[in-house]
Amino acid sequence: MRYYIMTFVSIVVVLTIKSYTTTAQDTPVNDVELEKFAHYDLINKADTLRHKKIISRFVHGIASDTCVTGKYLQQGVLPNPDFESYERLERTATEHELADLARHENPVMRVYAINAIASRDIQLNEELLNDLIMDSTEVMIVDGFITRQVIIGDLAAGSLFN
Repeated sequence: MRYYIMTFVSIVVVLTIKSYTTTAQDTPVNDVELEKFAHYDLINKADTLRHKKIISRFVHGIASDTCVTGKYLQQGVLPNPDFESYERLERTATEHELADLARHENPVMRVYAINAIASRDIQLNEELLNDLIMDSTEVMIVDGFITRQVIIGDLAAGSLFN
């Protein structure tokens, strides 16, 4: 009889934990929690997958752009949702994720990654740094009514060596 009670209790505990883990993954996550993950090793596999899913959501929004945009659209009236995604990415992505994004196929994503790396003062390995500086891709930067064309290598050299 004791064996059956212990088996029943252990099954109930396992199902409760599984239910909690499943529902916790479906709830929205605030940036404070993600920022904590960005500065420490991710705790377990569920946290790692959840973090990657949220970061990929930010990246997907930014990677579809054809130009780098500033904080506001037009004359500073409307906030720019893409720049908000960049700000959240800057705060919440780990150093390794930002280094991977600096190699992203979309040049706009590379520029945002370079800006995030520079603002967080992350040290890159020599190979990645050389690749970024040698990048000759041109990107348009639009901030309100100001538009300029830059080369990613020049932007990386100016941002990462200051």
